[in-house]
Amino acid sequence: MQELEELVSKQMHYHNHQRRHSRIGYLSPMEYLAAEGFIAGGYS
Repeated sequence: MQELEELVSKQMHYHNHQRRHSRIGYLSPMEYLAAEGFIAGGYS
């Protein structure tokens, strides 16, 4: 079960911090939120 949790956690991190999404200008969700001023800091 722990292995599954680690795998899901890694996938979620990739999806939110690295994967580019065409609907938001080919930014990651975290980059988009930072650019819109919802969160502080530069994410990649």
